[in-house]
Amino acid sequence: MTTALGAATDKPFLRQWHGKTTAMFILDNLEEVMQKLKDEGMEATLKWVTGEAERLRKLAADIGTHQHNILEALLLDAPLPECPEHLVGVEIDRQVVDQDEISDGLLNLNEDMEPVYEMAECSWPLAVGRRTSR
Repeated sequence: MTTALGAATDKPFLRQWHGKTTAMFILDNLEEVMQKLKDEGMEATLKWVTGEAERLRKLAADIGTHQHNILEALLLDAPLPECPEHLVGVEIDRQVVDQDEISDGLLNLNEDMEPVYEMAECSWPLAVGRRTSR
């Protein structure tokens, strides 16, 4: 999935998210933004506010990686990985990210649909090569 999404060249949703995230950061921190603008100037302030979107993008990527590891462990009946400390109680878009709620989605899918997994992790060419018609 990550490979397929990464290959997409036009990502308007990412530009919209980046713009909204930057605007929300400015509005949530208006006094600090104005002070930084006064003290350090336009370029430093712009770098600071746009850096918030990049920080949150990296945080979301870390959450995705951790969830991937959790879901793979669930599929393989392996021990669950510990949550990295920087992801405990983390907020994105003013909402606390509930790692358990995300993991529950796979558990519910397994219970409701009873899928048969042939692989838990493989590269794209291998996954395509192993497909069977159903």
